[in-house]
Amino acid sequence: MRILIDALAILPGVNAGAETYVQGLVDALGEIDRENEYLILVTAESRALFSTHPANFTFRVVRIENRLRGLRVLYEQTWLPWFARSWKADVVLFPANLISIALTHLGIASLVTIHDLAPAFYQRNLPGYMPAWKLALLMYLVRYAARHATAVVTPSQFSRQELFGHTAAEPSRVSVVYSGTPRAEAVCQAPESVLSRYGVRRPYVFTVAASNKHKNLERLIEAFAAARQQSSLAHQLVLAGPAGNAYGDVLRAIERAKAVGFVRVLGYVQQEDMPVLYDQAELMALPSLYEGFGFPVLEAMQLGVPTLLSDAGSLRELGGPAAYYVDPLDGPAITAAL
Repeated sequence: MRILIDALAILPGVNAGAETYVQGLVDALGEIDRENEYLILVTAESRALFSTHPANFTFRVVRIENRLRGLRVLYEQTWLPWFARSWKADVVLFPANLISIALTHLGIASLVTIHDLAPAFYQRNLPGYMPAWKLALLMYLVRYAARHATAVVTPSQFSRQELFGHTAAEPSRVSVVYSGTPRAEAVCQAPESVLSRYGVRRPYVFTVAASNKHKNLERLIEAFAAARQQSSLAHQLVLAGPAGNAYGDVLRAIERAKAVGFVRVLGYVQQEDMPVLYDQAELMALPSLYEGFGFPVLEAMQLGVPTLLSDAGSLRELGGPAAYYVDPLDGPAITAAL
C-alpha cells in the first residue's frame, strides 16, 4: 500500500503539540512497518525533525512558506490532491484536523486526526481572540473533514464527543487512538547547565503551553502570586511554550501580580532541554480551560513529576487518579492546590 502523509502543518517552535504528534507518529510507523510505502510531505524547516527511517520511507520537501497558514491550506486544497493521484497513493493521512476537499472526488481514501474542536470553543467562549471569519472557516473545514474522510481518529473520548456535538461525523468511522510520547530517556545533561542557560532556579513549578487564551495562564499567574503571599511558597513559576494569541495578556498579568521576580517566560524550548526542565520541577501545572489531549501530562508523569490539572476537556481522562484536579475558573482553588 502507498501511504502519503501530509506533515506540512508542522511549524518548529510554533505549534509544539502538532510537532510532537506528527514526529512521534512517523517515527513509530518507521519502527513497526517495513512493508508499506510511505511518502511524507515536509518543509525545509521541518525536515530535520525526522530521524533516520527505513528504505520504505521517503521525504519530499515542499517549498512553501507554511508560517502563512492560509497559503499552506490553499496548497493542500489545490496541489496536494493532484500530487496524491499522480503518485498513485492508496490513502492520504492528514494529521492536523483538515483534509483536501478535492481528494474526496478523486477516489483516494483519507484518514484524518481531529485533535479537538478548539475553534468551536473560541466561538462560544473567547470570540475576541481569533477573527470571526477565521473561526468560521476552520469550523467549515473541520466539519467537512469529519463528514467526508474515509476514517477519523481523535486522541481522546472527550474529542470524540466534541466531534459529535459539532459535526455530522458518523460514529462508525470515528476511532479513539490515544496519543503517545517518546519513551523518557535518562536525563543525561547536567541539570545546572540547562537551568542556568534559561535563568531557572530551583524549586519551581513548570508549565508547558503556548500562551493561548484557553491555556488559562493569566489565572495561573494570579493564583501563583497569591500562593506566594499566603504561604511560604518560595518557588519560581516557569512557563515554556511559544507565543500565542494571549501573549500580551500573560505579560500584563505578570506585571499586575507584581510577579516579574518569580515568573520566568522561556518561550519555545528545544526538545533536548525539555527532559531536564521537567525532571527538575517539583510540579507540572496545566490548568487549561480546554484540551483535546495534553502531551505535557504524559511527559511529566513518565518522569515522575506530580501534576496539577484542570478538571476540563480531556485532562481527567488522561491523568486518571494520578493527578490533582482543580476548577480552572476558580482562582482561589488553584491557589489552595498550589
